[in-house]
Amino acid sequence: MLAPHHSIGRFGMVLQSIRENARRVPARSATPSSATDGSGDCCPACFAGLAGVLYAVQNRFAAPDFVYFLVSGETVIFNVYGGIGTLVGPIAGAAILSASCAEALSAS
Repeated sequence: MLAPHHSIGRFGMVLQSIRENARRVPARSATPSSATDGSGDCCPACFAGLAGVLYAVQNRFAAPDFVYFLVSGETVIFNVYGGIGTLVGPIAGAAILSASCAEALSAS
């Protein structure tokens, strides 16, 4: 719910400008600061932390296997299958990958 607000508002526009070309941002009369860069790094980190907490709550325990490469690699693969840059893309990628894995396991 917050993602469209941040991408349409002034803060989101400054972050998009920094991503595209950080040296050109002051020419666009936007004032990038270390606080803007820090907020741009902090927001995704908060969402990643929330996702980890929800994952642990869903499984009802937190095992050391959760920080293993395959768990985080699976998330990257979901994004690659579904498309990066949208909210629906990783969900579609997870559905595609889950369906293909279920079919492969049932065929064998």
